[in-house]
Amino acid sequence: MTLRMVGLGSLLVVLALGCGGDDDASVDAGGGDDAARVDTGAAEDTGTAEDTGTAEDTGTAEDTGTAEDTGTVEDTGTAEDTGVDSGEDTGIDCSVIGCGAPPRCGEPCDAPCGCCPCEGFGGSCSGSSATNCSADGSCFTVAPCGDRDCFVEDGVAMCSGPPAETCEDIEAAYTAATTGDAMRCEAECHILSGHCGVGLGGCYYGVNTGVSQSELDGIAERWVRLGCGGAVCACPPPPESVRCDAGGCLLRAD
Repeated sequence: MTLRMVGLGSLLVVLALGCGGDDDASVDAGGGDDAARVDTGAAEDTGTAEDTGTAEDTGTAEDTGTAEDTGTVEDTGTAEDTGVDSGEDTGIDCSVIGCGAPPRCGEPCDAPCGCCPCEGFGGSCSGSSATNCSADGSCFTVAPCGDRDCFVEDGVAMCSGPPAETCEDIEAAYTAATTGDAMRCEAECHILSGHCGVGLGGCYYGVNTGVSQSELDGIAERWVRLGCGGAVCACPPPPESVRCDAGGCLLRAD
């Protein structure tokens, strides 16, 4: 009896152990199935679709650097840096030197910082020339006076009247009025008295009617007024008549 009970208990133990092994295998198998389903890792953690990095981090479109940093259009330096009239490129400080004197009309401005306008400058006499500012104020006009005097009136420089007449000028005018063309005629001639008594010309002249006695007298007055002199003669009585002969006026003594 005892042996049978022992044998039965052993059998129960064996059976119990056998059942336990099946459960462990089942659990292990189940664990394997669960691990296979839960811990595949591939489908859920591929990392490819979410972390490609290509579309977001190309860096090309945003960082070309070419269009914004050419430096060529903004730094030509040519149009703004001539420096010829301003003196900025010649080492001259135009803010200190300032503009130069206006040039003479017809001549260029040679001042490195440009020339000032002459507006507001009064006329002046320089030697025998009258100097005035031009109408547009850009230059000075210079008018030589020659033998005439230069003077300033109301801020304007000007030359005096005609050059002073000399005794030689008066004598030449008298000769021209009594000889040459004055003696040519076509029909009529007349006799004019000369001014030999004051040292100018002869006693009588036969000339055409284009010359008058008053004209000769006026020349003689200028001669006397200027203090000119010459040989004085005592004139005989005037000729009896004058005639136009071969295109010229001839005195006739008769």
